[in-house]
Amino acid sequence: MAETKYNANGVPQYPKGHAGRLFVVAAAVSSLERPTASSVAALTGLNKGNMDKTVLLDIPSQLGVKTAKVGAVYQI
Repeated sequence: MAETKYNANGVPQYPKGHAGRLFVVAAAVSSLERPTASSVAALTGLNKGNMDKTVLLDIPSQLGVKTAKVGAVYQI
């Protein structure tokens, strides 16, 4: 089994398509004071350009968690 790598913030870096990425993003949205695409991307090390799709489409459909975006800020 491959060893999980971590970014400078201690966030696990899962390969593309791995469900762990959704959990990492959901945890970031839940824990950040102001979870915007930029702040979530900076914490997780994932692409800012894909953040809307990940938070607003993938997390609800794959994890069953309700999400929203108010202005630039994500909510779970």
